[in-house]
Amino acid sequence: MDFFVNFFVAAVLAGTPILFGIVGEIINEKAGHLNLGVEGMMSIGAVAGFVVGYWTDNL
Repeated sequence: MDFFVNFFVAAVLAGTPILFGIVGEIINEKAGHLNLGVEGMMSIGAVAGFVVGYWTDNL
């Protein structure tokens, strides 16, 4: 039982940043703009932030 609780908590924690992007895309679609690359832009931004932090030793 403990495994399922830990898995559910990890799934919620991992899915929260994607949920922010999805909510922003829903608002954009309501305004009439369709952008299918929201998750990709978020992923590239996360990778770029990590790389810059790693290069500058400021994680």
